[in-house]
Amino acid sequence: MTPLPCKQPLRVDSPCPQPLVAKIGPAASEHGAGLVRPRVLSRRFARTAPQMGRHKRSGRAARRTVPRQEPFEPTQQPGSPTLVERIALCVILGLAALLLLYGLGAPRLWQDEAETALLGRNTLRFGLPRVWDGNNLVAQFYAIDFDSHLLFGKSWLPSYLVAGFFALFGQGTFTARLPFALCGLMTVWLTWRLGRKLAGDGLRWGWLRFGAAIGLLFHVNYLVCGATAPSVVAGRVLTRGWRSFDRRLVAGLFAAAVLTIPFFICFPPFAFAAEAATDLSDYPSRTAWVLGDLNRCLLPLPGIAILSVLAGGRLVGAGWSRRLAVTILLSVLLSNLTLWPRLVMIIGFRYVINILPLAALLFAGAICSVRKTRPAWIAGLVGIHLFTHLLGFPLSLWPPSGRPGLLRTDLYDYAESLLRPVRGPIDGAVEFLQKNSKRGDFLFTPRRDWEGFIGAPSEQIFLEALASRGQAVERFVLDAPDLPWQAREYPPRHLFRTPADVPPVVIYRISAAPGLIEKK
Repeated sequence: MTPLPCKQPLRVDSPCPQPLVAKIGPAASEHGAGLVRPRVLSRRFARTAPQMGRHKRSGRAARRTVPRQEPFEPTQQPGSPTLVERIALCVILGLAALLLLYGLGAPRLWQDEAETALLGRNTLRFGLPRVWDGNNLVAQFYAIDFDSHLLFGKSWLPSYLVAGFFALFGQGTFTARLPFALCGLMTVWLTWRLGRKLAGDGLRWGWLRFGAAIGLLFHVNYLVCGATAPSVVAGRVLTRGWRSFDRRLVAGLFAAAVLTIPFFICFPPFAFAAEAATDLSDYPSRTAWVLGDLNRCLLPLPGIAILSVLAGGRLVGAGWSRRLAVTILLSVLLSNLTLWPRLVMIIGFRYVINILPLAALLFAGAICSVRKTRPAWIAGLVGIHLFTHLLGFPLSLWPPSGRPGLLRTDLYDYAESLLRPVRGPIDGAVEFLQKNSKRGDFLFTPRRDWEGFIGAPSEQIFLEALASRGQAVERFVLDAPDLPWQAREYPPRHLFRTPADVPPVVIYRISAAPGLIEKK
């Protein structure tokens, strides 16, 4: 038996049809011929194989029998991790776990964290993320955050995640942060897996899994989802052509729609944006700011440019690198369209944090693309990046905002903030409540930098309103600095050390008796 070569163009990601087989020798004599027409074992191949004898067609008609070449996914799968890779992964995961879990319960919950924790407690109690528990209203932005049923109008998945951990491990600061720290640790492992598949050119798109992931992302934070989902799809289409928009992708988008549209109908995600001006005149500056953050914190653009030149076009020519670059750029552009303009100056780039693994892979891929041919250049660039980053001035050549100079070390500051967290106004207020509060008291903390923010009353107006109702107000000056934010995840706004010359925080305790009493 002699297999005839398969001449037809085939998709690389599908198994090659079984070849035509000619019966030669004794079997041929049984049919009275030296060569018997073979039996076609593949129905698909039968439709596309050229016709024999008098049925043979030529020219345009014959060419129509050849199927159109379709974009394909690479199928080379990476082998099993070597011992060195396994050791490296364990070291990376160990360091990530140390940085994510050490001192997780030491700093007190700040604004967004406290909101999620309180909603998780209400979810555990009522089964739904209610903003009112009979005594406390959990809402940062007043009625913008909930509907007429007092249900939280934004993503629910974090609340249920916290509620589950509260039910298993009890309520506390560490427990409230633990599920999200574990998600961060899992992201490190998933990034490693994705990097191995890219390195082995074995990345395949599971679009149903993509749809499920987009649905989960929507229920974690729909602003992030609004930038990520179209960016991933557009990145694939722009780098692989419109033919990649196939039925698998449509099935994935349908799965995402099933998971998101019901919540979208009940709680329109961008309804609160109508409460503020939608002027996008500062869109270019906000986009430049986010790109600058990526450039400064993770993706040094000058370093990428140097590596691209050293790679001699291999990096730009690789489909995976172009797909990553396009997805990152589109995510930045779309995120600044979906964000509330009056909030973007507060949140920084945390709403594109979902693309940080892609940025890390792009940077690592750029290094690997020239590692074998220019090892000395790679060693020098990595050394410069690490050394200058230790001095707070990474290879991006963009110094940290508000922290110029080369004597401040980012990694040292980070270690110090873990070992000795900054004492702030939340610490002072919580300690005061633990010692002095009694049932029926209310606590008012004035925020001078937030006067007029989304209709918030000024301190004077609030005190006058209380006096008109005959309620007593006691003023306390606490032993804690009056910082705008005690803790922020955004590096330029995060305080690694307690600043000097900051006035103490002032709070008011409100009770039923009239008068104003000041205590220190």
